[in-house]
Amino acid sequence: MDAVALDNFGLLHGLGFAGALSFTDDFSGRLLVSLLSFNLGIELGQLAIVLLVFPLLLLARRYSWSAVAHVGATAVVGVLGLVWFVERLLAPSGAA
Repeated sequence: MDAVALDNFGLLHGLGFAGALSFTDDFSGRLLVSLLSFNLGIELGQLAIVLLVFPLLLLARRYSWSAVAHVGATAVVGVLGLVWFVERLLAPSGAA
């Protein structure tokens, strides 16, 4: 993955999880700490995934089936993303 792909990965995750946040309080130090810790948790989770998956991807590139696996993994992620999008699109107002 290059830097642009990782930035887009983070942006999409941030936008996806931002819908789960609700701002009922006025801006305060506690809210700021909550937002920063939430963001740090997301970034650490992404880093853990990349650190675990990247070596496996490098290993898989050595085999002839890697192109098929790449297309298959991309299709699975695309379908899951589409399902999630449709679920959120069809959710009753205020439920998403």
